[in-house]
Amino acid sequence: MDTFRRIRTRRDELLAELTVGVLAEHRQAGIGDRPIDHGPEWAERAGYEKIYRILPATNERAISFLESEAWEQETIHKNHYRIGEEYVDEVLLATWP
Repeated sequence: MDTFRRIRTRRDELLAELTVGVLAEHRQAGIGDRPIDHGPEWAERAGYEKIYRILPATNERAISFLESEAWEQETIHKNHYRIGEEYVDEVLLATWP
């Protein structure tokens, strides 16, 4: 499943958030590559200047994958999530079309 959403703020109306979810049994099959490969093209045609993705720091596989596709870490929010009894950082990654 892939979704692109326009996120509006007072400062900037030119951001798109990329949300991708792949079921565990379908991972490593290239399914998540499609929105990553086509997202920048779509964003540019739609007039977006930046695409971002927010993940818990525990999702190391997704973070590594995005970084291998030229996404950059922009922000880390310390202890942003609580998973069970553990506090986990949130990582914001971005790319530009």
